[in-house]
Amino acid sequence: MLDALVISGSGLYADPWHPFPITSARIADIVKGLGYSVDVTEDVEERLRDPGDCRLLIINIGNPAQLRPADVIEQARAGLQTHLNAGGALLGMHSSITSLTTMPAWRRILGGTWIRGHSMHPPRARRRSCWPLPNTQSPLVWPILWSSMSAIAI
Repeated sequence: MLDALVISGSGLYADPWHPFPITSARIADIVKGLGYSVDVTEDVEERLRDPGDCRLLIINIGNPAQLRPADVIEQARAGLQTHLNAGGALLGMHSSITSLTTMPAWRRILGGTWIRGHSMHPPRARRRSCWPLPNTQSPLVWPILWSSMSAIAI
């Protein structure tokens, strides 16, 4: 079984503000450096629908450039829920909270939401910040999270 799968923003899930290929590669390096197996994929909708057999799903994506069809969002929700129900863990990185906003369960799955016009983004700087995450029983999550706080800043 794969320890971690990084779903990296590409295509409709890319944006001009977040260099997903760079941050996803850094996340993968952190996971590997901690001794875990990891793959990175840019097949966002396919892997949300079916993450496969992995212990930790790391979501590093942006808000889709175009509204996604309801059936695509439902398939993604079902895939994520199946992963979590099977005991898998999920770690949403930075802008992933702005994604999948048409999926009502996204807020529950991540433990928070981005509300356009109300949420804020702190000024860009090298800083360490961490918020409590739901469903973080996986022994993979905390070492990756703590290691990434200084290593991901670009």
